[in-house]
Amino acid sequence: SYSLNPDHDVGDNHFQGVQRLRAGSYLVVSGSNIGRDADKNREGLPSPAAWKDLPPPQGDLIVLRIDNRATPGAFGSNIGAGGLPTESATVVAQVPIRLPLRSGTTLWHPGGLSTCGDILVVPVENYSPKHGEVCAQILFYDFSVPERPKRIPVMIDRTVEPVKDKAGAAAMIRLRDGRFLVASRTTTRLSFYVSRTTQLIDGFDSRPASVLDEKQVNAAPSLAFTKFGGSSINFVQQRDGTLFLVGFSRFKADPDAKTDERHVVSLWRADFPKNDYRARPQLT
Repeated sequence: SYSLNPDHDVGDNHFQGVQRLRAGSYLVVSGSNIGRDADKNREGLPSPAAWKDLPPPQGDLIVLRIDNRATPGAFGSNIGAGGLPTESATVVAQVPIRLPLRSGTTLWHPGGLSTCGDILVVPVENYSPKHGEVCAQILFYDFSVPERPKRIPVMIDRTVEPVKDKAGAAAMIRLRDGRFLVASRTTTRLSFYVSRTTQLIDGFDSRPASVLDEKQVNAAPSLAFTKFGGSSINFVQQRDGTLFLVGFSRFKADPDAKTDERHVVSLWRADFPKNDYRARPQLT
């Protein structure tokens, strides 16, 4: 159902986030399946007779267990003889995500994922006005038992004012004072949320602590300016406390410009004034 088009280019059907879990050899992948709401005029889609059999728009968290580890260790190589992967992966759990709103819009697209300990941070959105209101929620799941994940009753709501916006990627880190910092990325902005207390269950304020335009960033010396970006984002904290954001982006090939497809990782230092995580940071 994630391959409606033979060329795997339906656009609305895709995998976006992937995270390795702390508990054992498990990966979680986010998938988005537009199902029966896909554009019926696209070449290669199912015949009209089969259309009713397609599911409504829905996302999934797909849990994979790596069955054969060639090398021990959290990030051991899976390359065996002949330079080919020796591992195989088995789907051991699948968590459907479909969040109908009172407005009639359904949130169905889980995007770039992030882990913080055993917690998986999952942004879920409707990103196209073709399918309703453009808005999102950020959900939290306990993956301490990877094959039996549980949703935590905490949510960052981006479906109503003062913040009604997409959230295609999200990241979370625990600060040294015990609170949690969440970053949420849309097409053009990066929003930061700080937990109310050191207990995640106490949640976050509905309004972001700060919002940064993707163009309000600095280029490090000798580097050309580029906007902040990333289909997936993650926090990394250095031993001295310096905080970084990592963005993972894909740039499609452009035949007119004679450029190939590129996959890019970008590293950004996040400087919060006087370590005030409710203030707007500077990204470099």
